[in-house]
Order: sequence, then C-alpha cells, then structure tokens
Amino acid sequence: MRITVLRNFVAGSIEVPAGDYMVSLKADTQQIRLTGKGLDLLIPAIKRRSVCRGKIETASFFSGGAGQWSLVINSPKMGEWVSLLEVSREVSGPKA
Repeated sequence: MRITVLRNFVAGSIEVPAGDYMVSLKADTQQIRLTGKGLDLLIPAIKRRSVCRGKIETASFFSGGAGQWSLVINSPKMGEWVSLLEVSREVSGPKA
C-alpha cells in the first residue's frame, strides 16, 4: 500500500518528511513501517480492534483537523491499527 505525505510530520519522536511511502504493518513490535525516499521509518501504532471486516489489507491516511492526521491499517488477520501524526511546526528564520 502506498500513501503520499504532502507535509513534514512528527509521529512521537520520529520525523516523517514529505514524500511517497510504502506502508506495512509490524504487529509483533506494534509499529507501522514507512519505506520511501531512502528511509525506513518505524512509527508507533496502537491496536484499535482485533477483528476487522474485509478480505484485503488496506491503509487510510486522513486528516482529523487542527494539524492531526491518522494512519489506519485494516488487516483481516491482525485487526485494525492506528498511528497518529502531527504536522511539524518547524520555525524557520535566523538562529541566534
């Protein structure tokens, strides 16, 4: 599954730069793997449901408002997992 990240995000202490990423679930370590741009990022995830409908694994990336985004993976065998990302609030300008 592939997602496109249009802004720089932060998931916990992990910075996720803008770009295209392949998404996969690592349920044994409770992480979601984002692979792309020469990076292999592991962001923390929480299991939301143990049973989900459907026969194929899907990934959804959507805005929750106010700079909060959700990455949700539904897997028929491993359930539903969610990771929360925040828009990075980098301050640009001269450093003192």
